[in-house]
Amino acid sequence: ENRGASAGSGVALDYVVKTPADGYTLIVGSASTMIEAAVIIKLPYDVEKRIAPIAQFNYSPFVLAVAPSVPANSVSELIAHAKANAGMLNYASSGIGSSGHLAAELLKFSSKIEMTHIPYKGIGPGLVDLMAGRIQVAFGSTTAVMPHVRSGKMKALAVSSLERAKSLPSIAAIAETIPEYEVITWWGMLGPEGIPPPIVSALNAEINRILVLPEVEKIVGAAGAEITIGSPEQFRQVIGRGLQSVRNLIDKTGISLH
Repeated sequence: ENRGASAGSGVALDYVVKTPADGYTLIVGSASTMIEAAVIIKLPYDVEKRIAPIAQFNYSPFVLAVAPSVPANSVSELIAHAKANAGMLNYASSGIGSSGHLAAELLKFSSKIEMTHIPYKGIGPGLVDLMAGRIQVAFGSTTAVMPHVRSGKMKALAVSSLERAKSLPSIAAIAETIPEYEVITWWGMLGPEGIPPPIVSALNAEINRILVLPEVEKIVGAAGAEITIGSPEQFRQVIGRGLQSVRNLIDKTGISLH
């Protein structure tokens, strides 16, 4: 059931955590779902304590892409170009508070460069402007970016995971230039707190069984994501680290997500 709302996926999460904890009402969410609920719209309770992580499906890095006109073929060259042209570069994101927005702000902060944020309603229009040269930089998913890279309409400089993506081994990780740089997204299943442990365990085991089926691995790999097999507690730790990373970035940079 798709529950859309003007405030986005945080509203859907709010709905789920208020349902009976019987295992019948669950949500497939992402890192953005948690960031929106806990940091952007700030639901009036501790979101981390009100959700029951069940199983993480996968994680995926973002691709740092630039327009063909940008004279940079690596992260270090982009940083040098940005410093030589202070305030002249614009970067696109799928909206304020999106993972692409956070990835670019972390790049700015870590490398001490200036770029102007141009938020779009979805990364698609931003990539159109990137290819047209109206925008110079963007962070997008592998599925959104790589077809245009392969056609020569934009350049992929790096991925935002700590290590190179298995699906894109020839593309460097930003962390190779900026140590410990990491911004990834994940997808997984969550429910309201209080679901009986046997139900959580049964759902986790079944989801993990499905994730390693060859046809599922093929689909997930084609989307540029890495399958994750783990326990509910491991998933909880992933959620906590991600939220703390966003809060740390806000504290260090003073960026607004509203």
